[in-house]
Amino acid sequence: MKRGVYLILCLFALSSSTSGANHNHIQQTLDQLKSALNHHDFEALEPHLAPDFSFDGHDGNMGRMIMQQIVAQYPTSVDSITIQKVEKSGPQFSILAEFYSAEQREEKVIILSNDFKIVQAPIVKIQMAGHNAQQTNPQSLNDESPARMVVPFKLAGRLIVVEAEIEGVRGNFILDSGAANSCLNARIFPQLQDQAKPVDHKVYGVGGAIQEMKWIVASGFKWQDAKLDVVKALYMDLSHLEENTGTQIVGLIGADFLQKFTVQFDYAHRELTLFSVNPESYWQTAPDEVINFSIVGHIPVIDAQIGDHTLRFGLDSGAEGAQLFAKWEEPLTPHYAFLRNDNLKGADTNSRTVKKVRLDEFLIGDIAYLNHTFVIADINWGHESVIDGLLGFEFLSTHKTAIDFQNQKLYFWRDQNHSAHHSE
Repeated sequence: MKRGVYLILCLFALSSSTSGANHNHIQQTLDQLKSALNHHDFEALEPHLAPDFSFDGHDGNMGRMIMQQIVAQYPTSVDSITIQKVEKSGPQFSILAEFYSAEQREEKVIILSNDFKIVQAPIVKIQMAGHNAQQTNPQSLNDESPARMVVPFKLAGRLIVVEAEIEGVRGNFILDSGAANSCLNARIFPQLQDQAKPVDHKVYGVGGAIQEMKWIVASGFKWQDAKLDVVKALYMDLSHLEENTGTQIVGLIGADFLQKFTVQFDYAHRELTLFSVNPESYWQTAPDEVINFSIVGHIPVIDAQIGDHTLRFGLDSGAEGAQLFAKWEEPLTPHYAFLRNDNLKGADTNSRTVKKVRLDEFLIGDIAYLNHTFVIADINWGHESVIDGLLGFEFLSTHKTAIDFQNQKLYFWRDQNHSAHHSE
């Protein structure tokens, strides 16, 4: 009898010792996740992701891209991630973990591999049809919004400028799908200064993180027949944009607004058309080409063929010039001609010297884009590892193009050759 009790106690002690070691390894991984979220540092987290890591059913590069954006945009500071329960299921651990912060406590299920790498970490709810992984700027159109809205625009340099109103101030807004959040010019709205709150995550420009970023809540946004009673927007000085464009700018209309629509760009007629419903019933002629795209954060991403290389480009209506990230400077040498060195300036007001080149051809689906100019540069916003560059004005102005954020489709009309871009 004593012998039997002794054996049972020995087995229990062995089991407890193994669980204790597992517990320590699991907690170390959770601590790495907490640190990455608090520092918005995906590079520090990436070695702790399993090879088969997935997010909400998206695996491979897409799963990692989603996680990278979640880490970059995670809106709260996490005080601790603690283990509530661990279950072993085959080669994996299922962990019920409590995320504790000053604002709230939440329980989330994290899946780790047998070697304590993260297999799944559904720490936020996402919508892949153009919505940010973490909804930092929820807005909704009122019921009066039209199914179709045609908006005239003008160009300030290569930027689309439209007329809208907010806080009783009517004026020029830049349409910038590359900006995750809409923005108001602090110079024009000094009365909102007292209510401005610091941004609790990094916002990046050409030269790195932009300083002095704040949130404000404004009211009475009106853009033709589209209206928002309340808008949460970034609040910053846009004087540098006004100087560069020679235009007074009230603010930027960003992806947080545009992602609710299909947006058709018609540079030949200086018109935007926004559809809040399926646009196909409104089109006078069917598109000549339709391709699917994915979303990285808030940026639509499409594949382009350059010679034997397949590159992933982000679409950004606020990009006056297209960019190739520096990792492609050598591999694509046979496909471009050097033009000159140039200066690149972004929302952070920093300027950098970059190489400007002319690419002989790239293919989007079956459409060939010839002799487009690019600058070769990285932009320090954490996307260089998952996309290969940006397409903006020159791409969108070559053909009439529509971006369907909700269904993640890009539409082209080949007979609309705008020739709106300038030759070098």
